[in-house]
Amino acid sequence: MLLAAMALALAVVQTPVKKVLVIGIDGCRPDALIAAKTPNIDSLVADGAWSIAKADPITVSGPCWSSILCGVWDDKHGVKDNGFAGSDYKDYPDFLTLLKRHRPNLRTVAITAWKPIIDNVIKSADYKGPLEPGDDAVVQQALYELDRNSPDVMFLHFDDVDHAGHTYGFDPKNEDYLASIEATDERIGAVLDGVRQRATYETEDWLIIVVSDHGGSGTSHGQNIPEHVNVPFIVSGRDAAAFTIVPDQTDVAPTVFAFLGIKPGPEVDWDGVPVGLKGIDSKALEQASEDGTVKFGAKDDFFIGATDVPLSVRTEGAEIRTTTDGSVPGPHSPAVQSVHVEDGAVTIRARAFMGGQPVGPSSMRTFRSQKALYDSTEGSFSAGLLYRVLEGKFTSVDGLDFTRSTRGGIAATPTPNAAGSAEDFAIEFTGLVNANQDGVYDFALYSDDGARLWIDGALVVDHDGLHSASAAVGPVGLKKGWHRLRIVYFQAGGDMALRLAMGMRGTVLQTVPVAGFAHAG
Repeated sequence: MLLAAMALALAVVQTPVKKVLVIGIDGCRPDALIAAKTPNIDSLVADGAWSIAKADPITVSGPCWSSILCGVWDDKHGVKDNGFAGSDYKDYPDFLTLLKRHRPNLRTVAITAWKPIIDNVIKSADYKGPLEPGDDAVVQQALYELDRNSPDVMFLHFDDVDHAGHTYGFDPKNEDYLASIEATDERIGAVLDGVRQRATYETEDWLIIVVSDHGGSGTSHGQNIPEHVNVPFIVSGRDAAAFTIVPDQTDVAPTVFAFLGIKPGPEVDWDGVPVGLKGIDSKALEQASEDGTVKFGAKDDFFIGATDVPLSVRTEGAEIRTTTDGSVPGPHSPAVQSVHVEDGAVTIRARAFMGGQPVGPSSMRTFRSQKALYDSTEGSFSAGLLYRVLEGKFTSVDGLDFTRSTRGGIAATPTPNAAGSAEDFAIEFTGLVNANQDGVYDFALYSDDGARLWIDGALVVDHDGLHSASAAVGPVGLKKGWHRLRIVYFQAGGDMALRLAMGMRGTVLQTVPVAGFAHAG
């Protein structure tokens, strides 16, 4: 009896304590990581597995780090740019905050070189820092935590690779860009040494994940193209296994919870699944998630006239419940088989349930309907658009009062050059744009930074916020002829871009020519 008790006690003592280290490398392309000399990251791959993963299609730091930390895409966490407007971290919290709800005794740590992550995304952690800026400060604070405070789950973020990309170019053949990756590898090596030098390391089971938010090309990012959306994803440790599916950024949070043996609960609405772990069938989990995801039976998201949108799910016996206020559907939300869309926009969030439990993540789409095509405007018009300029530092087009403008004029096209400034200004263009025939048009607003487009008083494209050069697209139904146009744009520093393209729905959009603009007078 005594020997059995001693054996049981010894087994308890020898059970390893599970700990997690998630390392984020901002702006790191996977092909550049392969080209760089990175012995420390290579050692992690040797003790685990690596893959090229898919980033949030809005390849900007705010949306991407939100997807990584919260386990959902931007349609759920709501972040579309680095201004973090519209974020929904209440329904979709970061995994550190969620961990504290399930295991309050776990010590969670977030140390980031890009302060907006800890200011906006990570709501709850036992330590958030560092106090000093820079990647070296991240290392020093991480080593302090490892030596003094024994973190259970730690998230580190390094920023220099992204800075090098913006300065020298995101290119695997660029020596300066590769040098920044190699310097980050040395910093990661110092952190790994700090992990291995812990007095309790032999009794600990560490899972280490390395991921990036986005890649880049030239000296920028923000597009949904392979060079920007492909990122490295590494899982390392004694519990690591080869990837059986192509991972996504949203897989980080579920992987952390699965490794720690924590069930997140039915209220969690992750888009990702656990990956790269022994004993986890990622392929089966991904298939179950796919089968349990509600599908919208409409190829288009814009209609002229009222339309009923059917909903369906593959999981047999599941019932579909929906909300239209943006909240996550629960087991008592309305059960429907279709949604009526009439004269306006409606955002539908749908989730499938069986026995009161969700069988997949929620899915969401916004549908818009116009009663009829907008009538054209008749009159005598002159070439070009009217514009007014405001000087100042802006982060949004919201609330801009152009009646305070002291200068303006006429511009042939909506170009930021009309402002006569390089940065820190906002400009409003008003006038008319021409539709060559009756039908539904798509308008694409390409900008750096934020911009919005109104046609005949209706908001058609919302591309507001701080972001690099990228485009947003919106539809509107127009009759042949001239239609009232308003564009508001602001420039907050760095690169400057504004361009408007249009075309019939289903055709290639073309930049609106000079002859396509006019103004009254």
